[in-house]
Amino acid sequence: MSPIRVPRYQFIILSSASSFCAPIIF
Repeated sequence: MSPIRVPRYQFIILSSASSFCAPIIF
């Protein structure tokens, strides 16, 4: 799982999940 080979959509999903979960957790 190299950071260079990580698909762009996976990064977008991770960012979306973080922005969605952050307000709920905190």
